[in-house]
Amino acid sequence: GRKAASRRDLRRLRRSRKPDARPHPEDALQSVLPPSFLPLTYSPTPLLVNAVLNETLRLFPGAPMGIRNSVHEVLLPTAEGTAPLYLPGKARVTWLTLHLHRRTDLWGADALEFDPARWLDPSRLARLEERPSMYVPFLSGPRQVGIRSVLAGVEVG
Repeated sequence: GRKAASRRDLRRLRRSRKPDARPHPEDALQSVLPPSFLPLTYSPTPLLVNAVLNETLRLFPGAPMGIRNSVHEVLLPTAEGTAPLYLPGKARVTWLTLHLHRRTDLWGADALEFDPARWLDPSRLARLEERPSMYVPFLSGPRQVGIRSVLAGVEVG
């Protein structure tokens, strides 16, 4: 619907501003990957398509902001070595996924750049597995729209 169209328009706008500034994603990946890794000569592979979709959703998440209300008081875990965060009952918590996905301490110095190759780098993927909450384009929790079902619809459609 409208959200998909707006994301597509944002991608087109970014490309139109500097059409020669970035190579085509396949060319960029071909230059980063070893020659035997992927044959990118005839059509995009599912791995490449997923990398481009994940990177697009990282920079332009489907849910750029989340709001939740706590039911009971709770202690939230924090980084290693720091005290947990106390959250009283009936507190409202707001976060910006848009900013979370652009944090340089999580995504590196190039966090603001469109780089599908980050989704093919084993060291970066290992960091994401350690901290899955750093990539939540459709939020998280029991009412989350499953990213796998959304991506499956994109790949099929």
